[in-house]
Amino acid sequence: IGNNRFILDAYNANPSSMRVALDNFGKLEASHKMVFMGDMLELGAYSEQEHRDILLLALQCNIDQIITIGPQFKALAQPSVHAFDNSADAHAWFIAQNVQGATILLKGSRGMQLEKIIQ
Repeated sequence: IGNNRFILDAYNANPSSMRVALDNFGKLEASHKMVFMGDMLELGAYSEQEHRDILLLALQCNIDQIITIGPQFKALAQPSVHAFDNSADAHAWFIAQNVQGATILLKGSRGMQLEKIIQ
């Protein structure tokens, strides 16, 4: 879209699929890599720890900007991470940034409606 390249993987998300997506995205040869990570739903008692582990992994990958969407990730916010309650708020922020020439991964559970960020 425009001069940005999007990878939309927002049909399903669980800890293993998030790890693989972040690892592969981190290895991708591209300039200005951004990731929008939506909460992983239906993890029950493991939710907080799994979201923490995924956020720590993202911080170790070769990714320039990390943006999270949802209450689980927002509760773990770090100074270097943009955290939003929902996709509509993330969309408004993204539009205001006027991002150009980026490669952007959108990864999260279907219920987070990450496609709204780029609509």
